[in-house]
Amino acid sequence: MRISGDSARDVASALLRFPAGTEWVPRHASLGELIDDAGAVVDQVVATWFAAPRSYTGEDVVEIACHGAPVVLRFCVEQACRPVPASPNRANSRYALLSTVASTSRKPKPSATSSTPQRSIKPASPPARSKAPSRAC
Repeated sequence: MRISGDSARDVASALLRFPAGTEWVPRHASLGELIDDAGAVVDQVVATWFAAPRSYTGEDVVEIACHGAPVVLRFCVEQACRPVPASPNRANSRYALLSTVASTSRKPKPSATSSTPQRSIKPASPPARSKAPSRAC
């Protein structure tokens, strides 16, 4: 998961717990723990901070690598989309952007009363296999 913007480290710091003495160092991967609101460990993660302007987006970016279980990834995204207390000098616009991205990534299921015509979906046919010449060993 990537968190981008001025508050990327603040958002990540609210989600993660690192061993004592761990500092954010640009382009340095750190082992940490994804924690819930009670402080219980949800997953062990690797977090990397890319300082602006030397990142993919040109902003501060924190990449969090989870183990990949859908429930853990969903938890991580939902926690990241929660508001982070804004500092007096900046608005909390990153929360609004993350919330929008998270909510639009799920496509709504069509309702039974939808006026849009439904198309049936046929399973894809298996790919054609080419016969490779056999080789003698």
